[in-house]
Amino acid sequence: MALKTFLQNLKALSKKEFRAEITRNNELYKSILQYISGEGMFLDRDLSTDDYVKKGYEGNADVFSIANKIAAKFAMAPGKLQVKRKNKWEDVDSHEFLDVIQRPNHYQTWFEFKMSWELFRLITGNSIVYAPKLEFGNDKGKLTPNGLLMMPTQLVEIRSGGWSKPIGEYTFTINEAEKGISPENVWHERFPSLQYEHGRNFMGLSPLKAAVRIIYMQNGGYDRAAKMYNQGMPPFLISDENLVTQPTKEQKEQFESVWRNKYKDDRNVNIPALMGSGVKIHQLGYKSVKELGILENIQDGRRVFCNVLQVPADLFNDSVGSTFNNRSEARKEMWTDRIMVDLKAFHEGITNNILPGYAGKETMRYIPDYSEIEELQEDKAKKSIWVSRMYNDSVISGNEYREILGISPLEEEHLNRKYIAMNRIPVDQIDSEVLDITEEEKAFYQKNEITY
Repeated sequence: MALKTFLQNLKALSKKEFRAEITRNNELYKSILQYISGEGMFLDRDLSTDDYVKKGYEGNADVFSIANKIAAKFAMAPGKLQVKRKNKWEDVDSHEFLDVIQRPNHYQTWFEFKMSWELFRLITGNSIVYAPKLEFGNDKGKLTPNGLLMMPTQLVEIRSGGWSKPIGEYTFTINEAEKGISPENVWHERFPSLQYEHGRNFMGLSPLKAAVRIIYMQNGGYDRAAKMYNQGMPPFLISDENLVTQPTKEQKEQFESVWRNKYKDDRNVNIPALMGSGVKIHQLGYKSVKELGILENIQDGRRVFCNVLQVPADLFNDSVGSTFNNRSEARKEMWTDRIMVDLKAFHEGITNNILPGYAGKETMRYIPDYSEIEELQEDKAKKSIWVSRMYNDSVISGNEYREILGISPLEEEHLNRKYIAMNRIPVDQIDSEVLDITEEEKAFYQKNEITY
């Protein structure tokens, strides 16, 4: 009876309510998030995210250049809309969805939006998109005229709706009193965080967190180098042979006045100290930036950050062990190990969060198209060699050949068949007539036990 009642209750629930009911019975959430007794509590997040943006991305030349290069390449990769018909994916060249995303919002192009999406992901570990959808009418599920807008991760908080609805709404640190944004209108992709305490796993982990110390060390080196250049000549201790005792206050002021007049700019920080007891010059501090090891530290930091993002450092002016072939492989590696990974997350997010409102009853997907990416075309010649062998050996058909090379199959029937070359004859079926061997030659072969 209890089971029957339960099933009847499930039928009465809407799809959204059904999901909520399942969530309330989620033992994992109940165990980990049971401390959230009511609505309104903010989930924990990395409070240094703002520093990652200001001191990391905006304040560090290496982080800025590496992240921007990756993001620009990411934004260059085109997408491809496909529909599934008769268990085959077919390309769609013209569709309302494609028109919409070409102008994602009132001020950005699709390229700029994609670049921003990737930069937020690389720097903060989160790409959070405001994607409000129409709730009623024939266009239900489609984007409102607001389109897609990036949310500034460094200012975003998640306000819980209780343990059964940990992501209650997205709000902002600059105006926490304002009503937040419903998660139904947010598309959120994140680098996974392994910390689940206080709901930290619902915000992504910034890659910069792993490299933050060396980034700050780099910034310190940049600052120190800038100050040394601004100061000009490093400070000295200078003594006068005519002064057997310590100089008087008047003598020091006269020396400083002469120094300022000679070297201009009135930079007191550059004025050496005047001492007595003979002529001597005592170096204080460092003679050059090189002595501080700043350049080496900057290069090490660049390598660490490249390692964190899984991109080759020799693409960013690290010439150690770099050759033309290595650089060619490095360019490809940046695509396979970083950009393609992020593009998969991006396109799956669009397929799951944005595309359903435009697909209607059809099964559609939005995937990256690598057919025109220069770095990924270098192996096509090699690939075509072994694909040709499979085709000639009747392992694959013509259309399978095309698909392996990333070319769309055609409707021609002959391309779905496998063919075998007729000039190949099994050895055990070869006779003397085929080989055109005379009787005299055959006798010779037999006498000498030669196989023919």
